[in-house]
Amino acid sequence: LFLNDYGILDNRYNRFNMYLDQIRDLQERGAPFDAIGLQSHLGASRVDPEYFKYVVETLHRESGGVPIWITEFDWNQKGVVSDPDDSINAKQIEDFYRIMFSLPEIEGIVMWGFKKDNGSLVDDDIQP
Repeated sequence: LFLNDYGILDNRYNRFNMYLDQIRDLQERGAPFDAIGLQSHLGASRVDPEYFKYVVETLHRESGGVPIWITEFDWNQKGVVSDPDDSINAKQIEDFYRIMFSLPEIEGIVMWGFKKDNGSLVDDDIQP
């Protein structure tokens, strides 16, 4: 069972501290969960390796070592950032995967939205 929510990794709407409080409250009440999920729909937000590292390490430490998964990663899903040659997209995805796979607290990543109109990895013919 995952405790899974959005906007935590990039602290959208100041949700990071709320999530920490929710984790602590559930643990104090004895509610069982096996992992923490971080939905990571980053929109046009740039990958911030140092801050993302802080969030992951803090959640892991404060939860007593509960495993963490990135449950829904995509960047620029709605095409807000103009990127005709996909160079910005490629850099953001590379930076995200590098930081996440470098953190031992992260046990897995689920990519979300592979098609260009939903995430810019492949087109309708599944071509890059």
